Amino acid sequence: MAHHPSRARALLAASVGLAVVLATVVACSSSKSTSVSTATTTPTTNPATRRDLTSGSWQLVSYQGASALVTAASSPATLSFGAAGSLTGTTGCNRFTGRYTTSGGTLTLDAGAMTQMACADPAVEAQETAITAGFPKVTGSAIDGDQLTLTDSTGATLFTYTVQPTGLPGTSWTATGVNNGNAAVVSTSQTEHLTLTFGDSGQLSGFGGCNQLTGTYQVADQGNGLTITLKTMTDMACAADVMTLEAEYTAALGKVASYQLDAGVLTLRAADGATQATFTAGS
Repeated sequence: MAHHPSRARALLAASVGLAVVLATVVACSSSKSTSVSTATTTPTTNPATRRDLTSGSWQLVSYQGASALVTAASSPATLSFGAAGSLTGTTGCNRFTGRYTTSGGTLTLDAGAMTQMACADPAVEAQETAITAGFPKVTGSAIDGDQLTLTDSTGATLFTYTVQPTGLPGTSWTATGVNNGNAAVVSTSQTEHLTLTFGDSGQLSGFGGCNQLTGTYQVADQGNGLTITLKTMTDMACAADVMTLEAEYTAALGKVASYQLDAGVLTLRAADGATQATFTAGS
């Protein structure tokens, strides 16, 4: 049979074209398969803030009573672990300064020296007794988010604490001492009625023992500078000693230039460093 060159060339071109198409299909198929097989999804997570004993001050939430955990008294008890083994805090009535040690997962607490003020509130006295009796029994600790749990040798819970705020916004305080204007910070039976609350947006409120106080405050961008501006007060009349304390309290707040937070205690100072008022957390 005779061959026609033009027909042969057409068949050859068609064969080459088909081969190119097949190669392209295979290549595309292979590329898609590889893309699917190697694709991975990386989950995004927001891990909880990790804390340790020295992450800040802790405020008592509950303690082991005679047969069950008891809710902490309204007068806050605090605990602060220093980086060098120092232990400071309050029972809600008295302050203590001691030591702690950690070794091989074991924690020991020694409250050390303690002030000797009488606890007028039975609930606070029971809380203090539980702290002084319970600290020597502590052998372990666990932190879950903002909560610290102190346990004994059997693993039973003795105390639970929650981390305290590190700044003023959103905190409330009860006075423990007020500068009387004669270079002395004094406490009377009326002092514990004085309060101060720092709002989240610069608003200030409180109780002067007779009248409600409102105003504003401003914290320095750096350091511990603080300015308090009282704007309004109610106009109630009370006993002479109450009114005297209120006048001393408002005068002291007007002189504040800085603050200090330490183990649940707030100290307000004037520009010369003189203490104007002291507080414990809660109101």
